[in-house]
Amino acid sequence: MARGPTPPDARARAAQAYKAARAGPSAIDGRPDAPERIALSLVHPRGRIDIPVKDVLKIETRAGETAFSADTRTSQTAAAPHVRLEFTAEIRARIHRLTAQIAGDELAIVVAGREICRPVVREPLGLHGWFNIRVHDLEQARDLTAKLREGWINPDLRVV
Repeated sequence: MARGPTPPDARARAAQAYKAARAGPSAIDGRPDAPERIALSLVHPRGRIDIPVKDVLKIETRAGETAFSADTRTSQTAAAPHVRLEFTAEIRARIHRLTAQIAGDELAIVVAGREICRPVVREPLGLHGWFNIRVHDLEQARDLTAKLREGWINPDLRVV
């Protein structure tokens, strides 16, 4: 009976995918002739998640983040430009499985074949309905939103 790949083989393939994503344009560069457009990829030597545009439910630019303090019963908004993404439950589960294994490590976020950032994973992600990508300024957030929306459609809309 054939067995699945051994863990070292799986790690070697993941490391190879990680290097390919860092090298520049690849299968995820958003080419119009690609069989399925990938909105973004999360890349780490232990695994890679390619997220197709069909699994992105919402993309929005945000200028800041509001936090509520239960102790003082006040809310405070801080300037923190970012792009908020919402994914299908399947993608959120895959993100959670990967990030639960790599807490404390960097995770490359790749859009159109280019690494846009490399945040450190502090805790498992994917349990919430959203995923934020922080950037330096609002203009950069708008540019990233536009890039992510290329080829994106809202899956809830249907022609009747």
